Amino acid sequence: MFFTQKCFALEDNNISNEYYFVSEKEELPDRILTLDLSNPLRNYEANSNLFLSINQLSGRTNDFLGIRLNGDDYRWSRILLLCGSWWLSVGESYYSHEIAHLFRPRKNGLECYVDIDMYDWWSNLWPRFEALVSSYQEMTEEDFLGVIVEGLNQNEFNSFNKWLLTVRQNQIFLHDAVSFLVEKLLDIEYILDVGFDDLTPRRKIDYITFLEYCHLINLWNDIDLYTIYLSNFKDIELKKTEYLGQTMLADFLSLYTWESTFLIIKYLFSGNRYSSPWKIEFNDNLKILPPIINLYATSNGSFFNSTSLIQVGKGHNIFLSFGLDADRVGGGEVDCFRLGMTYQDLNIARFSFAPFCNINTTRSLKYKGSSIGTCINFKINENILFRTKYEYNDNDIIENVVKNKDEGSLITLGFAMRI
Repeated sequence: MFFTQKCFALEDNNISNEYYFVSEKEELPDRILTLDLSNPLRNYEANSNLFLSINQLSGRTNDFLGIRLNGDDYRWSRILLLCGSWWLSVGESYYSHEIAHLFRPRKNGLECYVDIDMYDWWSNLWPRFEALVSSYQEMTEEDFLGVIVEGLNQNEFNSFNKWLLTVRQNQIFLHDAVSFLVEKLLDIEYILDVGFDDLTPRRKIDYITFLEYCHLINLWNDIDLYTIYLSNFKDIELKKTEYLGQTMLADFLSLYTWESTFLIIKYLFSGNRYSSPWKIEFNDNLKILPPIINLYATSNGSFFNSTSLIQVGKGHNIFLSFGLDADRVGGGEVDCFRLGMTYQDLNIARFSFAPFCNINTTRSLKYKGSSIGTCINFKINENILFRTKYEYNDNDIIENVVKNKDEGSLITLGFAMRI
């Protein structure tokens, strides 16, 4: 038997406080499907929730094979289950990444194409997916940068969303650990794969010439395009070695990276597919979940954002986020400090509320922007929630710059289901 937490909370940071016991050989852990009533081809959060739900379905299959069909009992079958989790997670991450490249041109009204080559499985172990825009010449260089970095930013946001799922469950599941590592470590793998050759043009060139240069040398990987863009259009020298250092800081200082790794190792040797997230416990009334750190690419350099959970008393959950530019860890001119808080568990009858506030300043603490709002859940029954999120964004570096949301008010609808 193992002890877990009923994981049905389901708006951006909700947590339930209802506990129950599950028999490893008799019951499968709950899986959560979360979908937005928004187009996942145009929206970060809808994209992330769609592929997270697909990931939950593949996780349920892995649980069934391991628990019900005794796949956890033999080392050879454990290796096969791990390989299956990794392969499915790679596919989910790959398609989510590629779809994100089209967010900006679709928003600007450009004609976009999707091409799936069923005969090319070599590069990503899944059918090759190409996101194409009718005419890059119709875009500004700022918009073209969005096309470059939004795939990487989508993967970072996906890893954050998967960390949130673990927080909701108060339990790390094997498939979730594998899937998280695929998303979180993609940036490091990408940089190492493209190498460290300096492909920056020796002189400044205009946007059209820049596109011709990329076609000439067949330069279409996100990493080189991003560093060359910063150097050519922003006079920001971010070397690929420095960018690698930034990604390693974010990935390896996130404790959940190591918790996921250790769970996979433990599973290989013992067949135990569960572990509890590590917490700093000061006493029964104060517990802190160490932060996850994400690195987002912007038009002026990189930005670190960390989020941690503080549990105060019984049922009071506070998410604190702290963000800072990476200007001093490589090139950059972001000059932004971000502090945010989300409070959970304001329950009234069938409704639950999660108000949040994020403030952006310069390093010298001059106001730059903000994001405020609340998440509202309506509990339809024991297994289904209707979700509403209201937010007002004013030049917030995450919501407006990274996710490219319009400034002003925004309402998002969706639902979540426990299976």
